[in-house]
Amino acid sequence: MPEFIIDIEYHPKKGNEAVVGWGEVLIATQEIILARDLCLKTIKNLVAIPTTGKYTIDPHSGQRDTIPWVTKYIYQKGEPDNWATIHLWDDTSNEHTGSVWLNMTWLGE
Repeated sequence: MPEFIIDIEYHPKKGNEAVVGWGEVLIATQEIILARDLCLKTIKNLVAIPTTGKYTIDPHSGQRDTIPWVTKYIYQKGEPDNWATIHLWDDTSNEHTGSVWLNMTWLGE
């Protein structure tokens, strides 16, 4: 289960369903982010960037994690109660092991 630190949620216009938020998440590759984890009814977009200076220890090697490449997949985009998965890739295009902190911005309803 990802660990979220939600810094802010912004509702641009009263009565409008749009919600913009940002924060940090500690996540491992292929973990699921549910719309309700982000206090949303539906996820429309996510932007995730690795946080420099924050890392965890790789459970397999005991070494500090490298900064991975991030890809995301949003399933049933715009549908109620949807979800997204985050995939982390190392510099050799293999799935990243361990967890990393990501700065994340999201848009939804």
